[in-house]
Amino acid sequence: MTGPNPWTAMKTYCLILIPSVLFIASPGVDFADRGDAWPIAVSCVLLVLTSILMGFTAFVDPGVIPRNPEPEDESARLPRSLGVIATGQQIELKYCYTCRIFRPPRCAHCSICNNCVELFDHHCGWVGTCIGKRNYRQYTLFLYALSSLTLFICAMSAYHLKVITVEYMTAPQLEDLPLSEAFQKTLQRNPISFIVAVYSFGFMFFVIGLTGLHCYLLATGQTTHEQLKKSFPFANPHTKGPVQNCLALFCAPPISGHVDPRQPAGYSSTSSATNSKITFVDHNQLAQIVKERSVDGGTRHDHDGDSDGEIDGRIGEVEVEIERGGLLPGSVSDKD
Repeated sequence: MTGPNPWTAMKTYCLILIPSVLFIASPGVDFADRGDAWPIAVSCVLLVLTSILMGFTAFVDPGVIPRNPEPEDESARLPRSLGVIATGQQIELKYCYTCRIFRPPRCAHCSICNNCVELFDHHCGWVGTCIGKRNYRQYTLFLYALSSLTLFICAMSAYHLKVITVEYMTAPQLEDLPLSEAFQKTLQRNPISFIVAVYSFGFMFFVIGLTGLHCYLLATGQTTHEQLKKSFPFANPHTKGPVQNCLALFCAPPISGHVDPRQPAGYSSTSSATNSKITFVDHNQLAQIVKERSVDGGTRHDHDGDSDGEIDGRIGEVEVEIERGGLLPGSVSDKD
């Protein structure tokens, strides 16, 4: 399951693969000829690890929430937001007119993928898909592996240039050769090492900077979307501290998705809905609940003869569902 342009990930992968192969084929082979085969082994391991993690990031469902298949009653006039109480806090659920759901907390609609994504972080233009609840762990590990690969290739390519330059300067037949001339001969003999070193050096700042940003976001319990919007100017209720945040991300069990990857993005099949226990709440029923809980001057307006106790019970079911960590009314809900 990818974004609207799956070729984006392939283009990005070429930017990673080509310099890695060039390093292995030129400086790596030269190191091996000198009796040091470990640079090739390390670069191959890092490249394979980076490739696998990028594949999981790009082709795994990021946490798309299926669209509500029920037709929306235009006369219901659902509000743009709905306030509920969860974990002792007032939470505002925003309504998505495209997906016809009330979005769960920390969920956002991606305008590029045109889907609502759980725990939305951002849409990554490099891998061509959204980063959300189900692929953020893979994305973070991908950044760690890519940073390690970039640093290693850059450092070893530069070291290879140094080794060859020193050899020219100390060669008996080239006695007292100036550094500039020795380096020029090195470039003529090993242009690939220089190209890979310069390329990886420039690429390194972007990759390590992005990795550092996500280390900060993980430590503070934020998403990129929340950080850019400054959603928590005072205190973040979702953070549990740097250590617990890391444990929650990397040690959590696999998260099941809500959509069938064989279906168009944003829609669930009958089988996938059954397996993930997805249920949709009827819009008309939800609109009635919203009307019943409306307050005018501190007085609740009851409809269709429902008692206050019945209305409070139905609203309570909404709030309990959030307390249990499930998805929300008007969208989908996970049942135990």
